[in-house]
Amino acid sequence: MSPRPAGAYARSVRKTIAQLRLRMAVPVVAGLLAVAAAGWWSLGRITGATADVVSTAAVAAASETFLSLVHTSSEDLAAIVGSLAEDRELIAAVASRDSRRLLAAAGPRFHELQLRQGVTH
Repeated sequence: MSPRPAGAYARSVRKTIAQLRLRMAVPVVAGLLAVAAAGWWSLGRITGATADVVSTAAVAAASETFLSLVHTSSEDLAAIVGSLAEDRELIAAVASRDSRRLLAAAGPRFHELQLRQGVTH
């Protein structure tokens, strides 16, 4: 067996190193892609679950606020109507169908409701 020339040996070593790099690069790249895909999938599930929880909580809070508003408004309206139903002068003005008398009876009451309850019409 004859010894290889120095240049041929260097080329053989470079070729072997290049092949080893290629053989090592494929699993490393595949592993990095797998980690990236798992991270992307996990992040999607986490953000999706978080968005579901947040949106469900927001809808529940909005529903509670709306129901509270409706309940409060209906109580306020019942109190206003109840007080108007007890006003004998107002009832007599409505029964007489006299618009001037009705305006005179309702005007001060309406002004009071505007100031106290924020009634606009």
